[in-house]
Amino acid sequence: MIEEGLNTATQKQMQFAQMLQLKEYGVPITDQDLLEAATIQNKQKIIENALKNSQQAQQMQQQQAELQMADIQSRIKLNDARATADEGLGLERLSRIEENKALADERRAQAIKDEDSALLEKVRALKELEAIDIGHLKEYIGLAMQLKQMNTIQAEAKNTSSRQQSAGS
Repeated sequence: MIEEGLNTATQKQMQFAQMLQLKEYGVPITDQDLLEAATIQNKQKIIENALKNSQQAQQMQQQQAELQMADIQSRIKLNDARATADEGLGLERLSRIEENKALADERRAQAIKDEDSALLEKVRALKELEAIDIGHLKEYIGLAMQLKQMNTIQAEAKNTSSRQQSAGS
């Protein structure tokens, strides 16, 4: 069976030129295929270097993609944490509403109780006033005034003695 092959350097150069032209037209021909078709010396070393460079570029791209993915994941986690915190804050505020309502009810009940106590005290005072006749009331008022005068005299005596002690020192 006879096959067509590239025997001469001219045929090889022609194939290389055609591959370059096809690549320029957009045909997906790899750089490795072009290098293998080239008619240059030490092309195996060039191919190896190109493969190394290509692998390094792929590793760099992979690392960049991993970094971008890690950044996206950290942003997602941050957003999730913020959402959880906001949700907790909302629940806390809702619970405070109930607490505030209960506190307001308690204060209203205390105010009503205080009003009732004040009314009871007024009723007691009126009851006591009914029980006291006018003559006794005058005596009580007189005693209260005498006690007040005695307190005033004692306070003046203390002030005078402390002034005398201050002047003597």
